[in-house]
Amino acid sequence: METRSGNLIEPVYQQDAPNAPISLGTHRAEVTLGTLQGTCEVEVEMQFAPRTDLLFRVPEGQLDAEEVSRGDHGVAKKGTESSVRLLGRSITIPTFSMSVSTSVGISGQSASIVMSPVQFGVNALPESDCIHRAVVHVFNFPHFFVDTDDGAVSDQPRTLSTHVNLEVDGWRFTIASMKDSHHREKALKAQGGYHLTHVAQIVRKDSTAFSSQELGDQLTLLHQFLSFALGRWAGVGLTCGYDCSGQMVFEEWGLRHMHPNIRRFASWFEPLRGRMLADVFPGFARLQADAVWREALNHILHWYIAGNDRGAASTVEVQVVHAQIALETLAWTLCVQDKQMLSKNKFKESTAADTVRRLLSSCDIPRGIPGHMSPLLQGKQDGKWSDGPDAIAKLRNHVVHPDRTCEFPPESFLEAGKLALWYVELALLHIAGYTGEYASRLKVRWAGETEPVPWSG
Repeated sequence: METRSGNLIEPVYQQDAPNAPISLGTHRAEVTLGTLQGTCEVEVEMQFAPRTDLLFRVPEGQLDAEEVSRGDHGVAKKGTESSVRLLGRSITIPTFSMSVSTSVGISGQSASIVMSPVQFGVNALPESDCIHRAVVHVFNFPHFFVDTDDGAVSDQPRTLSTHVNLEVDGWRFTIASMKDSHHREKALKAQGGYHLTHVAQIVRKDSTAFSSQELGDQLTLLHQFLSFALGRWAGVGLTCGYDCSGQMVFEEWGLRHMHPNIRRFASWFEPLRGRMLADVFPGFARLQADAVWREALNHILHWYIAGNDRGAASTVEVQVVHAQIALETLAWTLCVQDKQMLSKNKFKESTAADTVRRLLSSCDIPRGIPGHMSPLLQGKQDGKWSDGPDAIAKLRNHVVHPDRTCEFPPESFLEAGKLALWYVELALLHIAGYTGEYASRLKVRWAGETEPVPWSG
């Protein structure tokens, strides 16, 4: 197993415990709040509890308390439009006041202000076109292992790594565990919330420079791919870009949308088989770059992840609805827009079950009901549906258009939701060109257990 005393990629910022705030430094700034304007030291912080937020704090003693409290009544009110101009970085960030307070002590009157940016993710340095390396902080990602001895003699000790390289079209993404990421994951499972678990590095393989706009595109790709791998929104952000001399030339404060409870989700990815990430990534990346698939992929991931959230209210019924939307979007994009297997009118004339059947047939995915799904098999025996796609469509219709006279076997919705999400995962893996092993959500697995995708043989 890979061992090291430090981190393979050092984080720029530290978080010592789940939900602990991360200090982004103290910066000299010009603060405008209503009619008030002044220059002071501003403390910047990423807050995780009670919610994720980027905060700008003006401590007591930095601004004239009388100026803060008098004059325009809007100055001392929550929600007042404001701005923070970082003098050393030549960047202005629009904000609004979250709290403005004044107090009287031994030394007289003092004031403190807390502001938050209007837009959650903000550039803390101007756009740049000379980035050679970017460091990205990754939150709530599971501790994983990568077997680095593919093809080695079976009776020799295996070498396991806790980092993986994702490569596509001249880019390399290295995702590395923090040296204590296993303990961080355990703390997350016990406590919930948000914790820095990994650090990623983004470079061009030929070491040439790239722009902050290109970096933004790669961050979107990384966020979407890791979210697909986890079945939940992955935490990606607090990005720092460096030029060839190691000088920071770009920085983005903020995190892309992520889920705080890592225990509620299942997916096709098995952390003890970390190489799966590297094998699936190139095909997923090319889908995301394709004009036909780009927008559809956003839509599909949204509904797939929404359906996969086992902690959501009424999730057993809603799961089927969400997964069906993802399946129909997959079918439309693949069969009509991409492969042009049938016309728009023919697609619209198809039943929901036939639409999913066509998708599964195109992706070599079996549509029969698995033998252990007794509630769905009972429904088939009773003549309520004929196969998996038909069961999902009938149960989805019952949620959207309830028929109180119709009864279904207990746990039908639970099993149909699992089956529909399994269809979504396998369809995306097939369309991405993946032919390896995956973790099946359809059965109880032991740690590390995987099986070949249905079309591999």
